[in-house]
Amino acid sequence: MELKKNITLWTAMSYVVGTIIGSGIYSSPGNVLDGVGSGGAAILLWAAAGAVAMAGALCYVELGLRFSGEGGEMTYLKEIYNDQVGFMFTWVNSVVTRPASLALVCTIFGEHLHAAVGGPDILQKVFSLAGLTILASINGFSSSSSSGMQRALTFVKVLTLIGLMLLAAFPQYDPQDDLAEISLSNTSGYIGDWGAAFLNGLWAYDGWNGLAYATAEMNDPSEIRNAILIGVPLCTILYIMVNIAYMKVLSGSVIEESDSIAIDYLTVVLGSDSAGRVVGSLVVAISTFGAGNGIIFGASRLVFSASRGGFLPPCLGGLSPRQTPLRSILCQASMAAILISFFDFSALVVYFGMPTYLFYLLNIFGVILLRYRDTPPPPYQVPLPLPVLFSIFASVLVVSPAFSMPIPTVAAGSVVLLGLPVYYLMRSTSGRCLGSWWAAQLVPSEREINLTEMINLESSDGEDELTLATTAGDDMQA
Repeated sequence: MELKKNITLWTAMSYVVGTIIGSGIYSSPGNVLDGVGSGGAAILLWAAAGAVAMAGALCYVELGLRFSGEGGEMTYLKEIYNDQVGFMFTWVNSVVTRPASLALVCTIFGEHLHAAVGGPDILQKVFSLAGLTILASINGFSSSSSSGMQRALTFVKVLTLIGLMLLAAFPQYDPQDDLAEISLSNTSGYIGDWGAAFLNGLWAYDGWNGLAYATAEMNDPSEIRNAILIGVPLCTILYIMVNIAYMKVLSGSVIEESDSIAIDYLTVVLGSDSAGRVVGSLVVAISTFGAGNGIIFGASRLVFSASRGGFLPPCLGGLSPRQTPLRSILCQASMAAILISFFDFSALVVYFGMPTYLFYLLNIFGVILLRYRDTPPPPYQVPLPLPVLFSIFASVLVVSPAFSMPIPTVAAGSVVLLGLPVYYLMRSTSGRCLGSWWAAQLVPSEREINLTEMINLESSDGEDELTLATTAGDDMQA
């Protein structure tokens, strides 16, 4: 049974925009401004981060059309390099970063919903787990329900950002410093600061690669390119304009120290602490809920494809009667629920930004490698300078945080490298593939032989096959 094809152009675009616009635009501006040192440099960084996301997304379009089908980045890496690289990506993303990312946005959802309605602190985790349960239930019920919700939430989030921009237009606000002039004075010249700031900016754009997992469900896979060309520039424009609005209303020090800039911003423009807290909290809660829907969609497809490809237990590759990867959805939701219940996520962006862009780099450098291999060209090929420039930039981005954040960078790199011993540990001594290893552990073949199927197998020698079946039956009795 295959995944159902029911994703249209506008649904695909809503997944791009709806997954990108999450908590990042409400949590990253302070870290970006603090890293680069000036308002003008911050705006340039937001534009550059959007351009990087656009370049990466177009490269992924070429890869998606070249390797059409399930699996997304896992399939790209396996085909471009080898099984080991594909498994390391699957290991890091299905076990660590995707559940952590889902847990992070659900935690932010719970925190802000709690801030809006009040109540004891335990309600934060209750709201977080409730949001996660709703997302898993809707995605497990049907893909059309998930897609419909994504379109509606994306529409609300875009309107919300437009509203935030318009609020800065009147009346005139007077920040406590000259940040509203958006100058380049006091811009940092330290590459480590810029690298960390870029990671925070790119965190706000994370999700541009989500359609890599939707190719198999697109009515017309070639429409992925149009969804990217509409979605990513729209997010870039909205992000730049909203940051200008923040800088027009709030001082640089307030932005840099803000834990939730939407609340601080709306407190000023609405002239009320309580109104700012409630409205701002609801804005962030709705935004993160929509992003969580996009994350669980992509994460479940990764697990589903990895299990069918032998990288994860086959039991995770089943489909529900409504053709949704229900087991994969429950797997990701369960791991996210554990993380929500027991861990603090304040350092997740720092710890996992490096491996995220390491695999982006490997995928997009693969576009360059494929141009020099004797393979049929895909229906769409990105201009070669884009993967070249992205690869150079991503290389700097992967390395530069080590200068300002060495401990998180080493920790993240260790998580990636841990995938290698896990890969070889999972291989059998006879060299069988991972899928065979899982099958041998989970379903011992000699105990599960179906004698009727064996007798009916096509064979040139019926007597030999009957002898084989009889022998298997004797073994089972023994």
